[in-house]
Amino acid sequence: MFGIDFLIVILYFALVIGIGLYYSKEKDNTSQYFLANRNLGWFVIGASLFASNIGSEHLVGLAEGGYIRGVIESQFEILAAFCLLLLGWLFVPFYMRSGVTTMPEFLEKRFSSSARMYLSVVSIVAYVITKISVTIFAGAIVIQSLLGLDFWIGAIIVVVLTGFYTIMGGLKAVVYTDAVQMFLLIGGALLVTIFGLEEVGGWNNLSASAGDGFLSLWRSASHPEFPWTAVLFGAPILGIWYWCTDQFIVQRVLAAKNESTARKATIFAGFLKMAPMFIFLIPGVIAYSLHNNPDSSFYLLESKATLPELIKYLLPVGIRGLVAAGLLAALMSSLSSVFNSCSTLLTIDIYQKMKPKADQKTLVKFGQISTIALVVIGIMWIPLQSTLSEGGLFKYIQSVQAYISPPIAAAFLLGIFIKRINSSGVMAAFVVGAIFGVFRLSMEFVTEDVSEAQGNVAQYIKYEKNLSKWNKDIKDIEERIEKAENKKDEVVAQINAGELETINFRSLESITAEYDKIIENNTKSLNELKAMFGEEFTDTGNGKYDEGEEFVDLNKNDQYDARMTYLENNQNTLLASSFFSKECFEDKLGNGKYDEGEQFTDTNDSGVWDAAEDYDDLPDGYWSIKEDLNPNFIYKLAKMNFLHFALMLFLICSAVMIGVSLLTKAPDYEKIKDLVYSRDSKEEKEGDYISVGAFRKSEDKMLSIILVLIVLILWVSFI
Repeated sequence: MFGIDFLIVILYFALVIGIGLYYSKEKDNTSQYFLANRNLGWFVIGASLFASNIGSEHLVGLAEGGYIRGVIESQFEILAAFCLLLLGWLFVPFYMRSGVTTMPEFLEKRFSSSARMYLSVVSIVAYVITKISVTIFAGAIVIQSLLGLDFWIGAIIVVVLTGFYTIMGGLKAVVYTDAVQMFLLIGGALLVTIFGLEEVGGWNNLSASAGDGFLSLWRSASHPEFPWTAVLFGAPILGIWYWCTDQFIVQRVLAAKNESTARKATIFAGFLKMAPMFIFLIPGVIAYSLHNNPDSSFYLLESKATLPELIKYLLPVGIRGLVAAGLLAALMSSLSSVFNSCSTLLTIDIYQKMKPKADQKTLVKFGQISTIALVVIGIMWIPLQSTLSEGGLFKYIQSVQAYISPPIAAAFLLGIFIKRINSSGVMAAFVVGAIFGVFRLSMEFVTEDVSEAQGNVAQYIKYEKNLSKWNKDIKDIEERIEKAENKKDEVVAQINAGELETINFRSLESITAEYDKIIENNTKSLNELKAMFGEEFTDTGNGKYDEGEEFVDLNKNDQYDARMTYLENNQNTLLASSFFSKECFEDKLGNGKYDEGEQFTDTNDSGVWDAAEDYDDLPDGYWSIKEDLNPNFIYKLAKMNFLHFALMLFLICSAVMIGVSLLTKAPDYEKIKDLVYSRDSKEEKEGDYISVGAFRKSEDKMLSIILVLIVLILWVSFI
């Protein structure tokens, strides 16, 4: 990156810090610090809802997803519009009428203090696992790729600057910096799409060069990751939890002047959520098109760097710095929001409950100290989360959310609509949800080797049926290694010649080590792929390997791997686990010999099978090493599509909640009458009940209908 780009980024940092400090004056009490005195307008809240949501999972994860899978992950963004409308029209009136500061506090008023404590703890843990560390991780990747700084230096810069204005200014500083960052974010990312489409020759060329199904929002019901059934019925469970019940989002709405302002903010944010598909996913598809274009010099060595590498390739000096500032704006707005929300939970739901006599200034000070602690914890979690995010950063976040969101979404939805739901029912559902969630998360670790072996067996069988695909994949990895070696030599030459200005705070050794790691990982994958059907050896004449003959030890295990070794090792891994057995398999293969009753081609017209005649080798009822083993129920549950898992867990928790509530004492209806839905709204004033008052706002209603129509148009246009 050149001097003018650095200057733009520095000016951006100065602007953000300046705004944060300007709004850091009023912080004498918790209402000022955590809810900005409940006096914010719809534009600022809507912009903050969008900017705080656009974090690492979008900058790194969605662009990577677009490069690997196409625009399918846009469904999460599009469905968010429905969830935001649900927040504004259904949930906001109850939240604002209750006068709460946090979502756990609402659960206490509706159910009990134990429900409040559960949600507080789960939310705080989830913020560390799925938001804080991941955002820091992604920010470091962006800074490393665009500015040339060391990964950990990049992480520290993002954390320190964001933590500084968040600690000083509270929610008001966060939302006003978010509003500014929203313009930078959308404008900067949009430039990437515009320049990218120009580079590939327009939309029609992109459609022609994109991967199969890349520009489709729908997958078949049998798709392993995003079947349409899971998208339509499972994803909304995550959406309701995130957009309608999560402190990270709802805290901004609670800071609105009134119910009408809050509703307008959610509608505005819903329109903004149509943008990520075009400013994050489409650039990923553009990167795929350029990467696979033999006439293009663009080549992506690591998918996680899709967006920053595309920026470096497409954008001219100056514009590049502006876009880099926009990306950093997204990361910092998301990080500042989660810092503030998490410290709010720690202060209001934990510390204040323990110290009810603490004065307002003490509570604000504790909120600031807790933010510092969250920064440290987030950095410590980074190395652990990288292991879980192998399948893609965005998918990792969504899958973790699927483990914790269903019981919470059920508690809020059923708690508002069914007044008979009581504390016992909710806590029972929380316990069931926690058991399922811990089971699923722990199985991520327990089944890691087994899942890899299962994939290896499937890959072996696929390659054996199509060796040309095997040879092509070998050539692709060899090309990737060659590209990485050439890029490394080019960068080293530029640094030695003083032509490269992106090595601030980085040694030549650290830069070359980065390329060496890419080369090493790809070389390992290449050797494993080449050895899949046996390692080469020096044949002394009998056509098979004999002890003492020389061989190429591709797997570096000091032993010869034969043609079936790879398959045998992986099948043995499956059989060694408690999830697979030889008694449960897909019987597809015969025994390799003719058996009485099998159909054959009677070329000799003899009426009986002769040795040279073809026959149908029917499945023989015995397991063959080339036949797939079927897992047991526990493994299937552990590996169920995460969206289907979310839907299943939501239904289970709902059933438990209703069942236990009916078997135990009913709640005091007089105490909760303002916290549950009622049809009796004819004589109520606007805002008292959702059923009539809200929908009299014809302007908001019309905008909501337009937003729904846009969603439907996108669904139809990208079939």
